Amino acid sequence: MRSLELAIITVIMVIIFLIVTFTLIPKRVDLDPIAKYIAYEVSNIHGVEVLNIGIPAIVELYENRTLIVRYEDYISKVELPENVLFSLRVIRSYDMGPIIKIYGKLHGNEVLVWIGVKLEEGLPS
Repeated sequence: MRSLELAIITVIMVIIFLIVTFTLIPKRVDLDPIAKYIAYEVSNIHGVEVLNIGIPAIVELYENRTLIVRYEDYISKVELPENVLFSLRVIRSYDMGPIIKIYGKLHGNEVLVWIGVKLEEGLPS
């Protein structure tokens, strides 16, 4: 009977250890593939597109064709790839995930591109 009690206590301690390990230790999120995917979609946009990136990240887009994805303490920064059909004119903007909205408007020989909210001064505090 004593060994059964020890076995049950051991199993309970292992379960508690696993629960604490998976809930308290933050997971490392690799933002580079997410940022590259968003940059590809932004550079090939025509009209409006909605992306589900799966995490509540902040996505920033700058006039110098830089896209930054921020999630918790992690940051990924990528450059937009070239569009072979049109030149892109990027409007400084940001959006918060997991749902990211991308807008592209044809304007002459270039495409105006922005995500979510257009910014004049910077991110709101």
